[in-house]
Amino acid sequence: MSGLLLAAGTLAAAAAMLQPVSAQAEGTGSSDTSGASATYSDLLASGDPIPLDSASTPEAQKFDSVAAGSGMSAADRQQMLESGSWVSYPVYATVSVDDGVSDDDDDATSAISGVQSVVTMTPQVSGAFDTASSSDGTAVEDAAPDGSGYICTGATNPTYTIYAMNVAKRKIYRYSLHEGYCREAFQQIVTSFDSAPTIHHHVYKWAALAGWSWGGQDLSGSKGPEYYKTLGKSHGGVKTWREGQFNYSPIRVPVGQVQFFPWIHQYGRGNGTVKDTWDID
Repeated sequence: MSGLLLAAGTLAAAAAMLQPVSAQAEGTGSSDTSGASATYSDLLASGDPIPLDSASTPEAQKFDSVAAGSGMSAADRQQMLESGSWVSYPVYATVSVDDGVSDDDDDATSAISGVQSVVTMTPQVSGAFDTASSSDGTAVEDAAPDGSGYICTGATNPTYTIYAMNVAKRKIYRYSLHEGYCREAFQQIVTSFDSAPTIHHHVYKWAALAGWSWGGQDLSGSKGPEYYKTLGKSHGGVKTWREGQFNYSPIRVPVGQVQFFPWIHQYGRGNGTVKDTWDID
């Protein structure tokens, strides 16, 4: 109950302070908005709800565009603006290919290592990463073979992590996949692999308070880990497909539950290269 009262107080305070910001965004020529602008920026950075009458600020317009592209009705978008819940809606996404974050890390604003470009979710995003060639086009291997030729990638095989972020690029949730395998480098074949991939998922605390939750693994599209033919060999690689589900039910807003499905497809090859593709449905 105390949490609800605190949230209500934050909403009221934000509503009282944001009129000058909205006026400036609409081009009314308001000249004394420095204090309100600072407060608005602070709220965006903290993830606190910011009630608005309309999509008048650039950030609210960005939310409105992304949510509309994802199929949210105009009435539901307006309700989210009025309640302040729009600040916890996912607007951007990115992927890390070198992610050492621990399971219990809950820092929603820390830098993401090994990050690819940040993209707008309109209405969904996808991408790929392939270590098959370096900048000069030559083949890249993860390690030189020893005398036996056997190499186990283990921790050196990339952990691919998808992040969804709000309009201020504050992290909402993350979903990651790692599949280790062993290969014979001279023949360029995969000789063994982990029986199941390592999956990590996390909803950041501020987002959980705003209505986000982990919905579980969606195994309808799962495949592997299993061998697949590549490099002209039946055991040339190992492929692993996994998909997660995250649910969003904005607190105090009677909109239908929104579901997001990030998925990762990883292909480890006998020559030491790895390809990952990803999407958020």
